[in-house]
Amino acid sequence: MTIQNLKSGDVRAKIQTALSDTANAILAQVLPRWERTLAQGEVLLCGGGGQVMAPAISATLNPITPVTLLEQPVTRVVDGIERLAKYRLQAE
Repeated sequence: MTIQNLKSGDVRAKIQTALSDTANAILAQVLPRWERTLAQGEVLLCGGGGQVMAPAISATLNPITPVTLLEQPVTRVVDGIERLAKYRLQAE
């Protein structure tokens, strides 16, 4: 099949399958390590990758922990770094 022969529906389906496979691969790596602590926190997704994988990740994790798609991801990352720095300074 060449690019000229692909219809937009064909491409969309292939992309959705690839994203679902990617989300499942991520979950397969994360769940065994974090499953016990996930219930105490929240999973934050951001950016284009987070947006397109959010449905697959949410479907798996929502029974365990909230999954949130962040608006303004760069700002949120900076906020997280600031909170981490404050936490570490308090621990000293």
